[in-house]
Amino acid sequence: METEPKIVEAYVKTGRVKFIFRHILDFGPQSLLASQAAECAGDQGKFWAMHGLLYERQDAVFSATAAFYEGWAASDLKLDTPAFGACLEGGKYKSKVEGQHAAAKAAGIRLRPTFEINGKRYFGALAFVEFQKIFDAIQ
Repeated sequence: METEPKIVEAYVKTGRVKFIFRHILDFGPQSLLASQAAECAGDQGKFWAMHGLLYERQDAVFSATAAFYEGWAASDLKLDTPAFGACLEGGKYKSKVEGQHAAAKAAGIRLRPTFEINGKRYFGALAFVEFQKIFDAIQ
């Protein structure tokens, strides 16, 4: 997770790169719930904070429940927990997440992370220096 903040600082904040995140459900039904938790946190401006927690604590995600994510929302992110819980348990973002997953599969994307940069795909967790080379070559 150390590469992403560097990309954001050096390229996204300067306007040179637009970063778009799309959900890929690659570890069963738990990834659907995790993706929805990130979207529900996003309702309160904390998508990326939840995204970071999901990455940092990915071993816990395999057995997580909605109540588990509500705990993170309350203790780690200081969210309005009833609103977060209603969003998550009500499935507000279920179709959005499933739609992004279906679109990725239809486009041939099977692995995460996958990056599309100017029409070319890059697979796997590349080092920041690799992204620098790619972005700097684009002008």
